[in-house]
Amino acid sequence: MRRTEGLNRLGIVTNRRLGGAVIRTRIRRLVREFYRVRQFLILGTADIVIVPTPAAAALSAAEFRTQLEAACLKAGLLPQLPAMPA
Repeated sequence: MRRTEGLNRLGIVTNRRLGGAVIRTRIRRLVREFYRVRQFLILGTADIVIVPTPAAAALSAAEFRTQLEAACLKAGLLPQLPAMPA
């Protein structure tokens, strides 16, 4: 949800369908780290709510970040950065 002023806000919803407490905490930690690294790249000001699906619990950290970045690009929260040359 776009806002007109203030800072970005992040909400993470993890329910028991994701798994046990260890898995839910891991997912929250991955989301917070993703946001921490990219918070200054976010376009505009927004309330961001992340609701991971149970399939997210089975992903590796790298796969989870890739999926989350794709979702943020699709939502228009992150700018499309040019590909790095090899």
